[in-house]
Amino acid sequence: MRILFKTNYKQDLNLAKHGGHRFWYGLLILVLFAAPLILGGYYIGEATRILIYAMAGLGLMVLTGFTGQVSLGHAAFLAIGAYTNAWFLAQGFSSFVALPMAALLSMIGGLLVAIPAARMSGIYLAIATLAFAIIVEDFAGHLNSITGGNRGMMVDVPMLFGYQIWESWELYLFVLSILVAATLAVLNILRSPLGRAMIAVRDSEVSSQALGVNPMKIKVFAFT
Repeated sequence: MRILFKTNYKQDLNLAKHGGHRFWYGLLILVLFAAPLILGGYYIGEATRILIYAMAGLGLMVLTGFTGQVSLGHAAFLAIGAYTNAWFLAQGFSSFVALPMAALLSMIGGLLVAIPAARMSGIYLAIATLAFAIIVEDFAGHLNSITGGNRGMMVDVPMLFGYQIWESWELYLFVLSILVAATLAVLNILRSPLGRAMIAVRDSEVSSQALGVNPMKIKVFAFT
């Protein structure tokens, strides 16, 4: 049994609690990056999809796990980002333009939901987010000129620094790199004053207000 004895706040801010955590995290990252050397193309393609869903899971973790806001429509934000990225790629833009625009429009979608949803809780919030997901799905199925309707969209392979990502393992490494960066960003946010404010809102909105935290702003940030 390992007992952690902390003597200063810096220890609480560390991403890894002790050397054992750093070792296992490092080993996990090493195995993930070495996966293309072991797995075939089909499994790498499936792993890439898992990594994409993991990025969506990070956002849901911040919203539900750390801020306490129920969301049944998180897939809608993933859809907005995916369609935006595909549309810009189809218009001939590079990934350096398509990806930021996808993130921006997903944030705008989150903001549109967050403003009314921040005043709800429980079953009402769950129904509101589910309704948003159904609306996005319906729009995506009918906007044939933008989304391709139920047939979807065909786009060229992504291009970075003039290099086209043709192979499945190249796309896997690209997505994995983004996931690692996003995970580190989320971990740092959760250890910041903002992250503590999220946890305070989750545990008790009344108590968080007494400490000077604005629950409305925190909820809006978590959604976006």
